[in-house]
Amino acid sequence: QMGVYTVQEFLQYYFRDCVPLPQDVTPETAVSYGMLCLMTAAVITAGLGGVATDRMGGRRKVLVYVASGAMASSCCGVAFSDGGLVVTLALLVIFGLGFGCYLAVDFAMVLDVLPDPAHAAKDMAVWSIALTLPQMLATPIGGGLLDVFQRIGR
Repeated sequence: QMGVYTVQEFLQYYFRDCVPLPQDVTPETAVSYGMLCLMTAAVITAGLGGVATDRMGGRRKVLVYVASGAMASSCCGVAFSDGGLVVTLALLVIFGLGFGCYLAVDFAMVLDVLPDPAHAAKDMAVWSIALTLPQMLATPIGGGLLDVFQRIGR
């Protein structure tokens, strides 16, 4: 999750600098379209992934591998594509399909390993903090690193 939220803050610059946009689409608008595509796809596969992970039980790793493969391949596509907005949005849909499934399986696996069902709410709260805190810190740290490396690269 942290990767998505870290990159999201810099997508505007990616769209501005790397993606040939139509005249009527600003980089800010392109980010909105991209996140809409990613999250819509993620919602679909989160539900389907939840059902699949319940049926698969201990064989959930297969879903993690497939979801991770979808996310990795779409990232490679974004990195090496010089396509326009439509190609980039399609790659974000592929990433979202993997992301939603990955999150569903991730939550299911966490629920499986909780030490005591009577304290599930407390344990999930700690897990939520462990997810949220890095997201809050990642963007400022990423921005600082970007500033440092831009100065070095000049």
